[in-house]
Amino acid sequence: MRKKAGLIMARLRGLLIRNDDIPFLLLLLVIWTGMATAVNPLGEFPLNDDWSYTKAVKDLVETQTFRLTDWTAVPLAAQILWGYLFCIPYGFSFTALRISVLTLGLLGVFFTYWMMREETKDRTIALTSALLIATNPIYFGLSNTFMTDVPFFSLGVLACYLLIKGLRHDSLGYTALGIIVSAAATLVRQTGLIPPVAFALVYIIQSRATRKATVISLLSVSFVLATLIGYEYYLKSSAELPIQYNAPIQRLTTALSGGIPLILETIFRKTFIASTYLGLFLLPYLIHRALAYLDQADRRRRTLYCVTIALATGLPAAVVLAAKKTKLMPYSLNILTRFGVGPETLRDVYLLHLPNYPELPSAFWLVVTLMALVGSGLLLTHLVFLLLSLRPGFRRDDGERAGDPALYFVLAAAFFYFAPMSFSFFLDRYFLFLIPLLLVTIFRNRKHALQYNRSSRAFLLLYILASGVFSVAATHDYLAWNRARWRALDFLQSELKISPERIDGGFEFNGWYFRPRLQSKRRTQGVVGALGRVRGLLRRHRRVHENQAVSFSPMVNRARRVYIRDPQEWEKRRPDGDDGHRQKKRGRHPAFSFPL
Repeated sequence: MRKKAGLIMARLRGLLIRNDDIPFLLLLLVIWTGMATAVNPLGEFPLNDDWSYTKAVKDLVETQTFRLTDWTAVPLAAQILWGYLFCIPYGFSFTALRISVLTLGLLGVFFTYWMMREETKDRTIALTSALLIATNPIYFGLSNTFMTDVPFFSLGVLACYLLIKGLRHDSLGYTALGIIVSAAATLVRQTGLIPPVAFALVYIIQSRATRKATVISLLSVSFVLATLIGYEYYLKSSAELPIQYNAPIQRLTTALSGGIPLILETIFRKTFIASTYLGLFLLPYLIHRALAYLDQADRRRRTLYCVTIALATGLPAAVVLAAKKTKLMPYSLNILTRFGVGPETLRDVYLLHLPNYPELPSAFWLVVTLMALVGSGLLLTHLVFLLLSLRPGFRRDDGERAGDPALYFVLAAAFFYFAPMSFSFFLDRYFLFLIPLLLVTIFRNRKHALQYNRSSRAFLLLYILASGVFSVAATHDYLAWNRARWRALDFLQSELKISPERIDGGFEFNGWYFRPRLQSKRRTQGVVGALGRVRGLLRRHRRVHENQAVSFSPMVNRARRVYIRDPQEWEKRRPDGDDGHRQKKRGRHPAFSFPL
């Protein structure tokens, strides 16, 4: 029995780690640890939507009860249990939960490395692909929170890697492991159902609908779907189903009821946004892919390829120039902002849209926008020629037929993942899962990895370095101003003895302290009345005579505000005592400044 168990463990280690991989994995570990250390993820405060998720972990740690807040729109169960493990040694802690996601973020980088190593058989390409993920500002920024995107990414990429191996080797063992991981991913976000659906479709087509393939495919999808439905039934039976839980389905239903012209316009607009972000994130590899194609294609195909690139780049550029509002990146909401990383969730900027938040220079965003438009054109061209190569009898540029099941799998998974978002609601952080899937399509021909020349490699390394520096600096500043915000809130509560009900501390503070009140209204007011949109949560304290607020700068003719200022504008001082920094102007109450 021990011999058999040892054999199974040896096979599992061989599945992921080979001796030649160890130096590359250690390098990734060192780089990731250095980036996390430079950011300093310590701090007892929530970020973005994770106030809702951390509250569930806190309840589990302190009261041993599994309870989701009404703001939660995802299953979250697997992530709650993962965070709970990190809180066992010293009790509940926001820092411990951030470290738990940083750990999953590192694993996601490892899984990307393994999947690209499997596809390209080139460890250098696998390493740079993993670094492209690690230094992505959205991925790294979210790794320093308790948001669900990075945990889902890690489990989703691992599931795709295992299912690809199951398809390629017709292995029931790899398939079973991939389905189990997919079930775990589904207990983080509902989109964990996508890899099994893509697997089932490709496996049935690949095997020409044999009885074995049909049974395995149906069982795979049924197992993951039953996991999700069973979990939802548990929440309903225990009266703990959040009122926001079915919000994604409601958004899809609303979008579909808008009529065909509106749906088509939305699909075009959101495809443009998605292509710019993904084109920017994949730019070095897309340039390499284009050069590799032009080097191998004949004259007629080169001309067609160049014309397609010009049209695919010119169309998004025309959309940008015709835009009435924002012409420069970022175009989508949430993580990537004009300041860097992270939403500005204080009332004066997020709700009142006051220009109180520092922004990066327009020249910086102009360069980023140009890179994104070029990347968008290259990405759309790549996808068009890729889809053409899948036609029966069509010979690819390298003379081989497109028959690799991995290619069909990642295309199916990418389509099922993006299609609902294309005419409904999405945020920039939703694009992360598409990056490794598109990487597989770029390097579907292993010869392309071997032909990576010096100039392309130099540009790739420069891109990774610049992206890493930006990610670390932007994430550091995001945590810094939030740390200052929560010092200000602690000052109001502990020093001035002001009740949280009289403070507008921003989205995270309002959600953290007033979650029970929201739950008490769930049965009578529904989604809109109990929670509504983000703005509704930000406005909540106006009904309880709030006269304190935290903002980025003073607001004229408002109640007393505690605000955060740029540390370059004034020297650091204590918020209380004779050293305190106060401002008094006509029409304003005293305001306290806290350094970043």
